Amino acid sequence: KGYDEYTYVHSVNVGILLTSVANAMQYNRNNLLEVSIGGLLHDIGKMRVPEHILNKAGKYTEDEFNVMKRHPQLGIDILRSSRTISDVSRLIVYEHHERFNGKGYPRGITGGQISEVGVMAAVADVYDAMTTDRVYRPAWTPQRALATIFQGCDVEFPRRIVEFFTRHLGIYPVGSFVRLGTGELGVVVRVEKG
Repeated sequence: KGYDEYTYVHSVNVGILLTSVANAMQYNRNNLLEVSIGGLLHDIGKMRVPEHILNKAGKYTEDEFNVMKRHPQLGIDILRSSRTISDVSRLIVYEHHERFNGKGYPRGITGGQISEVGVMAAVADVYDAMTTDRVYRPAWTPQRALATIFQGCDVEFPRRIVEFFTRHLGIYPVGSFVRLGTGELGVVVRVEKG
């Protein structure tokens, strides 16, 4: 209930992105599991957002957006009774909409007050949202999404995490369509480090 197909696929994508980046950052096996679970559950609070708001095709009214902004806290409320969800996973659920400049939600915390996994989740969440078709706009290319996220360095996201995320995904992530210098079309199947 309340968990539409987009939210489900988005949660899986964010979980995969987070796990991949955390692995590249050499998180240990236990932390990788915690990050994976946090990514999969990051939007669980949307289960308590009214469906007419969650599935709205157009722009939210101020009141509707205020309801939507409550989903990180609602997610924490849902997980409160679970003893098996780690603090790392909970941070991802709670902080994935916080921003470096304090203009995020639900708490409006800034800079170093946001955990590293919270920042990683925020970048992965935004990247996946931009590169996925939505009712109100078509998907952006990975290059456009990464460029937009990069413009938010030191404003919305700390530069270190954005640079790491970009290096890890590559300017042309796996699955990107590219036109080669010869004019031929190709699909990126592997990204070489460096």
